Amino acid sequence: MIHRDIKLDNVLYDSEHYEVKLSDFTVSRQVTDGMKLFDCEGTPSFTAPECTVVEGGYEPKPTDVWSLGVCLYTYVAGIVPFYGDCELQIQINTRQQELRCPETFSPMLCDLMHKMLDKDPTRRPTA
Repeated sequence: MIHRDIKLDNVLYDSEHYEVKLSDFTVSRQVTDGMKLFDCEGTPSFTAPECTVVEGGYEPKPTDVWSLGVCLYTYVAGIVPFYGDCELQIQINTRQQELRCPETFSPMLCDLMHKMLDKDPTRRPTA
């Protein structure tokens, strides 16, 4: 199962049980190994770069790892890693800009961000 719209609005914290939960499975999909998708869902700032150019399809599982990376980056930095004035500019920046970590990020956090937000989905860590 992939969520396809992981963003801060859909990440809930249960302070009583110290648990993090995902909500809003509206665009989620059941997937199988080797399956490719050809459509783009989710919120532009949290969408993996491969989703925006779907010629030939893309592996769906790494896209949720990307979105979780954007959530973590945004939670810690207070701003999304790739910004634009419109959806198209966000997509272009996500595909073309280098990831820059703020100086406040520890070396370990910056390393994790570079792994989770790797433009090549085959190099991202798995869930």
